[in-house]
Formats: sequence, C-alpha cells, structure tokens
Amino acid sequence: MNIIKFSRKTKISIIVFADFLVGFFAWIIIGPPVSSYLLDGKLSTLIISIYSNFLGFLVPILMGIIFFHLSDMYRSMSRFYDPVKHLTANFIGSLIFGLSWSGIYLYKLDQYDIDIGVIIILQGIVLSLVFFSLTSAIRLIAKIILNPYKININYKPVIIYGAGSSGIELMYLLNADPSTKVIAFFDDNKDLNGAKIDGIEVYSKISKLSKVILLYKKVEVLLAMPSVGFEGRLKIIEKLRLLNVSVRSMPSIHQLIGDQKRMDDIQDLSLDDLLPKDRVSTLKKVNLQNKNVMITGAGGSIGSEIVRQILNSNPKKILLVDFSEYSLFTIYEEALVLAESLNLNLEIIPILHDVSNEESFEHFFMKHSIDHIYHTAAYKHVPMLELEENILTGIKNNIFGTYAVCKLADKHNVKKVIMVSTDKAVRPTNLMGATKRYAEQVAQYFDASSTNTIFSMVRFGNVMNSSGSVIPTFLKQIKHGGPVTITDFRVTRFFMTIPEASNLVMQAGALSEGGEVFILDMGEQIKIIDLAKRLINLKGYNYTFDKKTQGIRIIETGLRAGEKLYEELLISGQEIPTNNPKIFKSLEPKPSDNFVNEIKDLKLHLLNLDIEKCISILTKNVHGFNRKKDA
Repeated sequence: MNIIKFSRKTKISIIVFADFLVGFFAWIIIGPPVSSYLLDGKLSTLIISIYSNFLGFLVPILMGIIFFHLSDMYRSMSRFYDPVKHLTANFIGSLIFGLSWSGIYLYKLDQYDIDIGVIIILQGIVLSLVFFSLTSAIRLIAKIILNPYKININYKPVIIYGAGSSGIELMYLLNADPSTKVIAFFDDNKDLNGAKIDGIEVYSKISKLSKVILLYKKVEVLLAMPSVGFEGRLKIIEKLRLLNVSVRSMPSIHQLIGDQKRMDDIQDLSLDDLLPKDRVSTLKKVNLQNKNVMITGAGGSIGSEIVRQILNSNPKKILLVDFSEYSLFTIYEEALVLAESLNLNLEIIPILHDVSNEESFEHFFMKHSIDHIYHTAAYKHVPMLELEENILTGIKNNIFGTYAVCKLADKHNVKKVIMVSTDKAVRPTNLMGATKRYAEQVAQYFDASSTNTIFSMVRFGNVMNSSGSVIPTFLKQIKHGGPVTITDFRVTRFFMTIPEASNLVMQAGALSEGGEVFILDMGEQIKIIDLAKRLINLKGYNYTFDKKTQGIRIIETGLRAGEKLYEELLISGQEIPTNNPKIFKSLEPKPSDNFVNEIKDLKLHLLNLDIEKCISILTKNVHGFNRKKDA
C-alpha cells in the first residue's frame, strides 16, 4: 500500500483522525478517566468516566482541530513537514484544546475552591503540552515513513566550503538527494573547528580536511561563500588546488532570485576566478535609451553578451544580425525572455543575413533608422582560416563584411559604428589576424572620409569560454580522461571574461570621437600550461607529463600554422590613457592614400578566386604580415 498515492483529501482525513486519537489518548491519561481509575483500580470506573466526560473532551478537541485547519497546518504536506515553521500554530491549537477542557471541566463542577481550580488549570496546561508533543511526533513519524532513508553506496561525497547560512542551506538541499552525501564542512573561522552541524563536522585546517578526503574517492567541494571577494576566492582556490578535489561554485539563493546569477553558474567554478589580475568590479551601463541598435554577429560570444547588456539600457529597437540560423534563434529567444522580465517595450528583430552581401543588406538600413552599430561578425578561428579552402571566405567575411557595414552606415547616417577587433591583428602571422587588421583600416578609412558617422575599433585578446576558446577544449579533454593538448608549453595569451570584454567594448564606443583604436587592459599574459594545470587540479585530478604517472597527461603538439607564442595589443607601442582606467587608445598607422584602389583590387581578386593576389595585397597593407606561399 503506497500512502503517497492516496488522494489529498484522504491524507488530510488520516492526519485529522490521528490528531483526534492522540488528543483522546492524552485526555484519558491526563484528564478524569485515569484519575478516576486510580481511585479504585476498576476498569469499569475508567469506562464510565470516559463515557460521562466525553462531551467535555469532544468540544475542546474539535476547537483545537478547527484552529489547526484555519492556521493551514493540514495544508502542509507531511513529507516536507518542518516543526519550526508550525511551532506557533501547533502550540496555540494545543493550548486551545487543553485550556478549553479546563474551562468546561470547571464549569461542570458543582462547587470548587481556588486550589482545585489551580490544579485543573495546571492539568489543562499539562494536557496541552502532551498534546503538542504528540501532534508534532506523529507528523515527524509520518515524514520518516513517507521519506524512507535510501542508502546509495554510489553516493557522491561532498565537502561544503563555508559553514555560514548559505552552506547550511546547501547542506539541507543536498541531504534531500540520496545520490550525494555531505561528509564535512570547511570554514576559515577557527572558532568553528570541531563543531558539528546536524552531525557533520566543521574543519578549519586543510591538513585535517585532507585526511578526510583520503577516505573517499572523487570528493567534490562546493563553495558556499557567495559574498567573498575576488581575492578571497583566489586564496580559497589555491588552498584546494593540491587536494585532488573537484571544485564548484554555488551562488546564494538571493542572488539566483535577484537574477544576479544564472543557474548555470552553479555548475562549475567560475573560470574567471583563474585570472590572476584585478577584475572589472561592476559592469557600467551605456546610455542607449530610445536608440535603434544593430549588432552584427549577434549570436556569437561577444555579440550575444552585448545584446544582453544593451537590453539593460532600454533601447527603442534592437536588430540582431547573424548568418547562423541556430545562433540567431538562440539569442533572439533569450532576448525576448530578458526583455519581458525587464518589462521593456521595444522591438527585437532577428535578421538572418550575410553582412558581406552589401546590396541586399542595405534594405535593412533603409527600413530601420539605425543609431548605433556594434560590428562583431567575423570568422576568428586561426587554423581554420589558414586552410587554402577557407582563405577567400575569411577575406570576404572579415574584410568585405566590415566594408559593407561601414559603407552603409556612412550612407544612411548611422551615428556610431564600433568594430570589435582582436590582438591577433597586431603584426599578424596568420590570415585571420591579417584580415582583422585590414578591416580596422577599412573602418579608419571611412572615419576619415565620413562627415556623418563616427567609426572606432576595440582590440582585445581571448575571452573565457568563447566558442573556439582553449578553455572548453581543455574541459572536454579532461572530461574524457585526457590527454590535454597544448601546442607549445611556452605559449601565453591575454584573457578576459565575456561580460567584462563586452561591457568595455560598449564603454569604449561611448568614448569614441572618431578613428580611435581602443585597447582593453587585459592585465598580464597567462601561460596556457599553467591554466591547464589549474583546470586539471580543480577538476579533482593530478596532471602528469608522462604515461607512467597516474593522472591527466599534458602533451605538447607543436605550434599550428599561423600561431604565435605570445600576442600583442599595440602596433605602435604607444598607448594613450582615457577617462576609463581599463581602456586605452593606440596611435595606429592610417591606411595608405591608395587604399580605395587597393580595396577594389582585392575585391576583384576575390571574385576571380585568386588567393595569391589577395594575400599579396594583405601583405602590402598589413604591417608585419608575411604569409609564406606554402603555409
């Protein structure tokens, strides 16, 4: 018989009947029946006393049950009963039962003195307390029966880092899942060392915690300290890095409710915590209120984040442009949901289009009066564009896509165009970087010739977790047991989080007055091998460089075509500060006087599918680019 499958009314009837029975039992023991029986020891006396005083019990018990009903105690599901939440209602209902019985019993007495009255009132209070205890007990028993303890020998052992309110909330949440078991708390507060929370010990020394970890396999640590700052999180990560445990981050409940964090933030440790530099403390809003804004490459990593942040600026209209149907659909659906949650009244228009197709793309400029364009559309995977089959496609998209956007923006009086560029545009050794530097020159050319539109470029390095980034690749390799592949152990890269980079792109755009190449402060370059080591450790594994040692193996595969050991952000070597300490301007060489003819020639060679002549023009116009013919 499965009680859980009973109807709700049946379950309520059972619990009401149980309350009646425990009340009846308490009344027999505390009230007149047992008192009468103790006088002569006859069972008949007990039965007569029950019969003659039953009405004096029935009225009070019904009053108590009615109060329980009015206070919603019967609406609470027994499986999830929390005695603390119902403490007041249960206690008051019990007092109503006990004291109303005292009142009725005193009323029925022909005569009594003060001593008898006090005794009966005390008897009623005792009856209330017994009834209170029994009603609480039957609900707890029901909870145990309906939630039988399930032993799972394959449970996942979990340590909660942080024994504060967030950690305790997380413990109760995990305890409801038999597939996990909280084996310990860790907290830096030494006063808590040795204390227990629901039988789970709190440790404040890593040495003691490491002994606990040795008793289990694949221990996972959940960080339940949402208020700790960035520096504090780095210290925590360093403490845990050598313990061979997987680390995940847990936002607080109020952060989830307040939409400060998305649910996927629970899944893994926030990867930006691996960056050894100061972060952007807050993301600043850029004033785009009542503006019509176009984002090209809207479905990409940077483009989609710019869309999210623009929505917080309450624009009038957003045009989402992307050549990938799936990417466009994904960001369009997300933008609709976000706009509804923010109660915004605006148009969100998805445009499935190739930006390099200038003729048909102009239709959207004519139909919509565009104020600002964030041009993020580009092919950016270095090895992919090094293949001969993809060279012309890369030139068409990266250069002539930018050309079409700039030309149409100038023609239709768009106020600002902000082009997203890359550190790979600086003295490029690969085709992707060369096309992006040439695209920068396209924007510089139009800014110099335009009287209506401001054109500027924002150049930065890698962003964490973007498509094609090394981070998702490493995580996938670790998940499959390795090996983790690095092209060269000396390789270093700049890194920044997607929200930070996107926000700084928008802030740079707000600062632009025309023709600037903005550089984002990305701190120091990070050795890719150090990043790989940290990720392996934080996933709970050892790293190794040989086959004999147990752990995730790291191997060197050799630099790929067009790949640098390190990246640069400046061509000229000069950076000019702006009002924003995270944004600088670079003095970059202007396009040649013959740029118009060069771009015409490049387009002609592109149409003729002449790769060699296209590369020749790039080599001539892009500083530092010298692609070998057999590359």
